Amino acid sequence: MLGGRLSVEHVEPRAYFVKVPVFPFKRFRDLDTVLGPEMKSTGEGFGAGMTLNEAIYKASQVMFGKSSLGNSVLITVSDRDKPDVLRVARKLREKGFKIYSTPPGTKEFLSRHGIEADVVYRIDDVRRPRVDEAIALGLVSFVINTPTDMSGSIRDGFEIRRVSIMKGTPLVTNVRLAEALVDSLLYNTPTDAREISEYWVCQLETRQQGK
Repeated sequence: MLGGRLSVEHVEPRAYFVKVPVFPFKRFRDLDTVLGPEMKSTGEGFGAGMTLNEAIYKASQVMFGKSSLGNSVLITVSDRDKPDVLRVARKLREKGFKIYSTPPGTKEFLSRHGIEADVVYRIDDVRRPRVDEAIALGLVSFVINTPTDMSGSIRDGFEIRRVSIMKGTPLVTNVRLAEALVDSLLYNTPTDAREISEYWVCQLETRQQGK
């Protein structure tokens, strides 16, 4: 901004801090949980670790009140997120998770790529179980749902997110965060309790200007 050059050539993180906001979604039943720039949190917490996975692992306890994703997951994502969610689905399947998804979109996409999933039907479908029922009845212990602009899916997505919050089921609306949580919570991330002063935030390699 000032037009000058920084003397820092390389920054290598030695510790990681993940800050997470806290929103009072349970108090507002008609409020969608999709985050926007105008939203304000009522609190926040953070997880600190010597690795990114350790920091995310600790931050998950602030987000969900626990550090477990259970053993079943509902995956229903927009078309733009389907390619990226494959990695997450494969990791969950490797760990023995039962996967639920909605037809015709996510369910067929996963099946075409060799990932079998049980069907839960859309909210206006007469067949059972419906997606909101599966969450409310506790069949699902973890929900990955990303917003879509398609008609019908908007209503379903809102209800999926609302029921998840009311049930207290861990809900993620971002595929990158979902993958980070899976990597942190399902792959035996080592954790330790430390004084804040024990964390070396970064190691800086500097050079003199002009060299």
